Amino acid sequence: MITQSSPASRSAPDSDAPLSLADAQALACRFAVPVDACDTVPLRDALDRVLATDVNAPFDMPAYDNSAMDGYAF
Repeated sequence: MITQSSPASRSAPDSDAPLSLADAQALACRFAVPVDACDTVPLRDALDRVLATDVNAPFDMPAYDNSAMDGYAF
């Protein structure tokens, strides 16, 4: 499944005012669709696609404890 690159930026209100929680949830749900098919593609063709399975590194990266880089958020 190919996703849209930045749906929120095309659909966000013109106002600088923050969205209410309900409006933000509704906006997110408009673009949340189930992934119902799987393709194997070369990395160079993977832009704007959804990863179907987890990817695990064969070793820790970095190789030492570093809480500043522990996880990701969006």
